Amino acid sequence: MQSVVEVLESEGFNVRQKNSKVLVKLDGLANPVTVTKDIAKDEYKLGSNDWGMSLSASLVLMLGLYGYQQHSDSLINAVFIAGALWLFVVVLLTELKLTKLRALIDKLNRESRC
Repeated sequence: MQSVVEVLESEGFNVRQKNSKVLVKLDGLANPVTVTKDIAKDEYKLGSNDWGMSLSASLVLMLGLYGYQQHSDSLINAVFIAGALWLFVVVLLTELKLTKLRALIDKLNRESRC
């Protein structure tokens, strides 16, 4: 994993190693991403927890829309809807910023197979 840390740091990523994981902090409003080694397949995997953020954003959006339908004059419903949209924007920014890292990890996986 130390070689992965060196490669990512040389590419300009903010990297920190924790046990058997590499934590990559992307710039701006993106969620942190982990790089782990899948020993069975002998390749590196990316984990971004975007599914959890998307699920929670969907639930908050549904809650806000339901409350808006039932009690349209409540400000808390607007806060729920705005918060859900914010979470969706963060997930989208994470995926956009993840493309360079994903290409680099794919390159490392191809090099390790050869």
